[in-house]
Amino acid sequence: MQRLRSAAAAFTRAMSYQSRQYPNLAVPRTRWSYKVEEPEANVSPQAFIHKRIDWFDDEHWREFVGAGRITLSRGAALLPVAETATVQFGDVIEMVRPLPDDWFDPIQIPVDILHDDGSLLWVNKPPGLLVQPAGEDQLNNLLSALHARFRNTDDPSQDRVPHLAHRIDRFTSGLVLLATTEKAKKHLSRQFEERKVNKDYLALVHGHFPTSEGEIVAAIDKDHDCPYPRYFVGDKGKESLTQYRVLETFAKASLVIFKPVTGRTHQIRVHAAHAGHPLLGDAVYGLAEDAIDPSVRFERCALHSHRLSLIHPISKQLVAFEAPLAPDMKAMVERLRAISAEAGQLAP
Repeated sequence: MQRLRSAAAAFTRAMSYQSRQYPNLAVPRTRWSYKVEEPEANVSPQAFIHKRIDWFDDEHWREFVGAGRITLSRGAALLPVAETATVQFGDVIEMVRPLPDDWFDPIQIPVDILHDDGSLLWVNKPPGLLVQPAGEDQLNNLLSALHARFRNTDDPSQDRVPHLAHRIDRFTSGLVLLATTEKAKKHLSRQFEERKVNKDYLALVHGHFPTSEGEIVAAIDKDHDCPYPRYFVGDKGKESLTQYRVLETFAKASLVIFKPVTGRTHQIRVHAAHAGHPLLGDAVYGLAEDAIDPSVRFERCALHSHRLSLIHPISKQLVAFEAPLAPDMKAMVERLRAISAEAGQLAP
């Protein structure tokens, strides 16, 4: 009996620690605290904060400073932040703001949970929804919506914390995998790092690949001069490998399954464009607007996270789940089939 009580107490302590360690992303953030590391020193307090919080601009600086919501500590001394020229190594900057009265409750975001086994969550994300908080709007995203459903900070024993095992772009639809225990989180992280997770994406691309299946091998580098995230094929980039298989061809497009063996940001989009067949609707790597045929015009990047297979962290068995093709991509496939059929060019 004593052993059972000890085990229960240990479990409660672990759950309590989890509740404290991971903030509840279903409620607005009201406090930030940052310690200045050595490489970050010798810049203005405003520049330091902006580096840590990308949405924090001049207007926010004036608002927070004017309301006395930013403090700068240097050792035991509290310095006037507006009059301090530069931050120094070891300084601590804290920011607070009151909880807004009309904050958006992410429980309102519809979530399509395909499977929940207590350790893993398999979710079908719609296009247009961010997977995690970004910018000043911290609540309108998939992770916050799941926190609204699974977090219970009042009762640590019932508190489940969803952790993203991987990410997909905002306008990519389909399967997203999350862990809800520390054990599952660590196990999945290791599998993704060791490239043991098989990922299949469905995409609609311009034109036709010369072969029905193949590989795209090209190093991917980041464009540091671009004001938004953008990547390109370059010799100094990271080695990258994408396998592809053509599922269906249409008059001016193809439905392709891509398997990114490496996991670079925007890998499929960059590799498809490099191969001369950019994804339909890709505003970053796609065709110029005036070069797009009206028959293949699509309102978003035509990419769908279709299937994931991996070793389950608890059962140690191979598991796989699929997300059905998003309605807009499904409708586009049907439209392309109809256009090709009319033209007498539907592939057998």
